[in-house]
Amino acid sequence: AAGDVLRVMTVHAAKGLEAHIVILPDTTGGEGAVAGPANAPKILFPAPAHEQAPPTALWPGKKEDNSPRLADIERSCAQVALGEHRRLLYVAMTRAAERLIVCGFAGAKAATNGTWHAFVETGLRDMLADEPAPWNPTEKIRALGVVSRSDTPKLQSSAPSEALPDWAKCPPPAESGPRPKRASSEAFGRGEGARARGRFFHFLLEQLAKSPAATRLASAQRLLGRSFGLDEAEVAPLRVKALAMLANSALAPFFAPGSMGEVAILSRGLGAMDVRVDRLVRVGDEIWIADFKLGAPPSSTPAAYVEQLAHYRAALAGLYPDKTVRVFLVWSDADAPHEIVERELDAALRA
Repeated sequence: AAGDVLRVMTVHAAKGLEAHIVILPDTTGGEGAVAGPANAPKILFPAPAHEQAPPTALWPGKKEDNSPRLADIERSCAQVALGEHRRLLYVAMTRAAERLIVCGFAGAKAATNGTWHAFVETGLRDMLADEPAPWNPTEKIRALGVVSRSDTPKLQSSAPSEALPDWAKCPPPAESGPRPKRASSEAFGRGEGARARGRFFHFLLEQLAKSPAATRLASAQRLLGRSFGLDEAEVAPLRVKALAMLANSALAPFFAPGSMGEVAILSRGLGAMDVRVDRLVRVGDEIWIADFKLGAPPSSTPAAYVEQLAHYRAALAGLYPDKTVRVFLVWSDADAPHEIVERELDAALRA
């Protein structure tokens, strides 16, 4: 979903996300460091003795000066911290859909126990095997599954082979109901080059809308079109158009704080339809959605665009039954958005 990009984030920020390849670059320091006395908080907040008890904060001193009660509280808080330390490792490891790469550095005085690296190696020790390192075959790494350049899976199993069950040999039963279809935004049979420019333009708007206005120009320069098959000559004018739209006060509501970009919705009200709204924002008691188009607006709005936005409005109406949903076409070469009025949308759905 992120496209051909590398995302760098903390494990906390990665909750709920997934990627084909996940690299944990530091599992012996930072979040992956030992969860023990050296990293213990300076102030402890023990669990209250009962629900009505007020919260308590304790500032422990030297170990030899602590009372037995305070020592027990310290041990209890350390166990809570260790549990959170391990749960966060679980979150980190389960972000990977296909491949997880666990890296760690240990100097002469580095801790070897209690780190994420140690947990992973200990937990998987019986399943790991030495592999030549991809960067130098004379060096070794510990691997579960395939890492070799041939990318041929190594399957090691002593279990006897079993006959396939009957259900595995038969075609699946026919699905009931309509299959989801995607609302098309590609009218007039545009060529592949135009579609690539359109995809990159949408990507620009989505990414730049997240940046502060003062840094958008620099951010735009960093967003390259190579992964979309575009060279710099094709990308440069798209950056100019995207920055001009973001600076246009008439379009400010669509990029205001709280607005969302590239919102995916599966609507079942019109036969199943998978739609992706370019921009969605709540304005007072209304929901505004915008569909971005490259170029100048034609003399009349194409019927395919009206039908597309009619589906979008119908999908959003199910999510916001108590709100008025308004839809707009936003052309890159126009000064203001063009609203598709309700009667046109209703007529498109009836048709």
